[in-house]
Amino acid sequence: MRPNPMKTKLSAGESVYGMMVFEFLSPGLPRIVANAGCDFILYDLEHSGFSIESMKTQFALCAGLGLVPIARPPGKEYNITARMLDVGSFGLLYQMVGSARKRASLSVGRAIRKKAYAA
Repeated sequence: MRPNPMKTKLSAGESVYGMMVFEFLSPGLPRIVANAGCDFILYDLEHSGFSIESMKTQFALCAGLGLVPIARPPGKEYNITARMLDVGSFGLLYQMVGSARKRASLSVGRAIRKKAYAA
């Protein structure tokens, strides 16, 4: 498992910076984001037409750059969100979660507690 430099910085009290992507993808996008000084890139699958295959490619491109890929899945169902983690997302940003109670009800949250995805 590759290390998560964003978690390391946050644990040390440092700030992290990132970019949200929801419109265009290209193989050079992670390099541009990394060169701009970002620590993470957030891919919005809720408001885009990004496929699981394109995310797998983008997450792999992030790996060699020390860039942390995070996904905003189009739904909260386990079959959607677990696949994001399986193809390389270091984290998930769910839409419309307004309370700890709602977060606790997410099925993927229970699965994540059983399996560590990122250091």
